Order: sequence, then C-alpha cells, then structure tokens
Amino acid sequence: MYNSECKGVIYMKKTNNNTSKILNVSYMITRVLEIGTYALIGILSLVAIVFLVIPANTLVVSLDQMSDFELMVNQISVAISSLGLTGSITLKWLVVLGTTFLVFSLLFAGVFLYHLRHIIDLVKEDKPFLYENANRLYFMGKLTIVASILIPIVSSLFLMYAFNLVGFQEADINFMPNITYLFVGFLLIVLGSVFEKGAYLQSEYDQTV
Repeated sequence: MYNSECKGVIYMKKTNNNTSKILNVSYMITRVLEIGTYALIGILSLVAIVFLVIPANTLVVSLDQMSDFELMVNQISVAISSLGLTGSITLKWLVVLGTTFLVFSLLFAGVFLYHLRHIIDLVKEDKPFLYENANRLYFMGKLTIVASILIPIVSSLFLMYAFNLVGFQEADINFMPNITYLFVGFLLIVLGSVFEKGAYLQSEYDQTV
C-alpha cells in the first residue's frame, strides 16, 4: 500500500513537471510569435510610409517587358502574356495597399497571440479556471469569426484593385468566408463557456472551503 502511494506521488510529480515544461515552451513560443508579429507590422508600416513619399513616376513597370511573368494566386498560375496586356502600371499604390492589407491581417494575429499568452501565463500559475480566461477565450473566438469574414473581404478588394490597375477588367473574384477560422472561432467560444463554468465551480468551492 505504501509503495503504491509512493509510485502515485512520483507519477504526479513527473506529470506536473512535464506539464510545466510544455506550458513554459508554449509561453515562450507564443511570446516570440507575438513579438515577431508586431515587429513585422512595424516593418510593413515603414515600407508603406516610404512608398507614400516616393514619387509615383519612379515606380512604373512596363507590361510589354513582362511577357514571361506569372502570378500565383491560390495555386492558380496566370501568365501576363496570356492576358494580352500592354502599356505600363504604377506600383506605388499597389505596394501601399498590399502592405496595408498585410498589416490589417497581422493585427488580428497579434491581438490573438496577446490574449493567448496571458491565458497560458495564468495556467502556469495554476489558475486556469478564472473568469478572466473565459472572457479572453470568448473575445478570441469572436475575433477569429470576425477575421474569417473581414480578411477575405479586404483581400478580395485588394485583388480587384490590382486587376483593375493592370487593365484586366474581366476578372471574376469570388468572396468566401474562411471556414477554418469560423470553426476555430466557434470552438473557442465553446471552450470559453467551459472555462466560465469551471470558474463558477471554482468560486463555489473556494467559498465552501
């Protein structure tokens, strides 16, 4: 009986140590990704500002000299030569809008990682079932659902502008919400309700002890 209890205690200590290591690694990865995301946002914002002050006539590309150029969008290859385009295009506003779209998308990721890092931090402190964690999960779920709709809309508008810029007026751009983001968003909301229930039970237990 004594040996079995000792084995149980040793097993629990090993499990706690492994869980602690996983949480520490997860926290560090999330932190690095968060910092990297905001650093990339800063770089892209700087690029957009630089292109804003550059004269438009210095960034002109001739379509006649791009017969071998291919554009890859969602695994679809479109050759410029096959479109029969001529003339030239100004890249200034294309780059500015492109970097702005990337900053817009990365902001969602940055905010998501910020809340995820705080949840992991509280779990590391053995405080998983708090209303704060539940509220963060609710917010992350709603944010992901909004991103699943807004990001495709913004990307469709950007592609529409890009095609109009090169004179390809007959492009058919179909909008569709990101199903993966929608699923993850609803899953996070469900997880938030589980944590909210756990926070309620934890508060009830703390009051009775």
